[in-house]
Amino acid sequence: MVQAVPERASAAELSVLLREAADTVVDPSAPPVFGEDGMQERLAAERQALREQLHDLNEAGALLDSWQQESQAFTGELHTQLGRLTSLQLLSPEDAGAPEVCPLCNQALEEPDPDIEQLNDLTRRLQSELTDAEALQPSRTRHRQELNEQIADVRRRLQANASALQALQASNRRLQEINDQHARQAHVQGRILQELQRTTSQSADESGSLRRQAARMQERIAELQELVDADDVRAETESRLSRIALDMTDWARELDLEHADEAEEVRISLSLLNVVLRTETSRIPLTRIGSAKNWIGYHLVAHLALHTYLLKHQRPVPHFVMFDQPTQAFFPEEVHDVGALTDADWEAVRSYFSLMRDVVNRNGQGLQIIVCDHVNLRDDWFRDAVIENWRQGKALIPTDWITEA
Repeated sequence: MVQAVPERASAAELSVLLREAADTVVDPSAPPVFGEDGMQERLAAERQALREQLHDLNEAGALLDSWQQESQAFTGELHTQLGRLTSLQLLSPEDAGAPEVCPLCNQALEEPDPDIEQLNDLTRRLQSELTDAEALQPSRTRHRQELNEQIADVRRRLQANASALQALQASNRRLQEINDQHARQAHVQGRILQELQRTTSQSADESGSLRRQAARMQERIAELQELVDADDVRAETESRLSRIALDMTDWARELDLEHADEAEEVRISLSLLNVVLRTETSRIPLTRIGSAKNWIGYHLVAHLALHTYLLKHQRPVPHFVMFDQPTQAFFPEEVHDVGALTDADWEAVRSYFSLMRDVVNRNGQGLQIIVCDHVNLRDDWFRDAVIENWRQGKALIPTDWITEA
């Protein structure tokens, strides 16, 4: 273990500490690797085979179900026909009359009707077929149960296979992280050795030169440490999001959005990719804040703050943003609902557009905001900003275009 560098270390102390750092042996231990000998390929092949087996079992089950439905329809038809023929057993041969004479018009028939005995024979054959069909039902039920058990078993094996693949991938990631860390440590040690070799040729009496060398090495170590610090990118991103959050917080309070006054900060969450509010006691995501007014308002301040920051730092992002009906929370239907708005609603609508105007002015006309909306405020600055008023037959697509088409 390398000791920490004292605040006021002599050249000799620095030399000892650097040599300890250079001589430190990197721990070669690593977690066991479950992916050796092609285990990942075997698990992938097993997963593919299990999926194909599950597909075949499901098709067999569908075929069996179709057979079962057809069998039920067949036996139902046999029952119907058998019920009709059974009622004829109440007739005696004397009641049947002559089969070659029509019982209504007493005319001779081209084809004689079947006699009672023939109908009885047909009844017995239908009864036999019905018995045979019903005898197959237990076998089909048992086969379906076996298929269900096989399907459940394959699904359990698929779950086990997925768990094994996840464990293997986690192990491989951990191994890669350790290997990367060892490589970074070896790189730092190499740089330290290079600096030590550069100073060994100098005289031990040159204390001033050694102190300068030590200072340069300390700076170099700090630079190398920054290179191996994987959290720097995230820390820098969070720092910039915090600067964006300053505008978001102020503008959310200006729009009088829910929880904005009690929130210490309104910011964009990298993990949720959404707006969150931080209070003294809790963290409130946008999904827990109700009403469309708040959702639109928080998205509005997020977009404006992001574009303001990107424009200020001259980032390669187009310097315009378009909003489609940002006041839809106040106009849930069509324009004829405008009369139902309260004074408070009108003030909220006016605050939306006032904020967009102020953001444009703040950015020195470098940001263009395009808005499509039903609202038409009477303020002079609003009317001056209106480019097109699509009403009374005038629209984005001219009517004569549609007529010609």
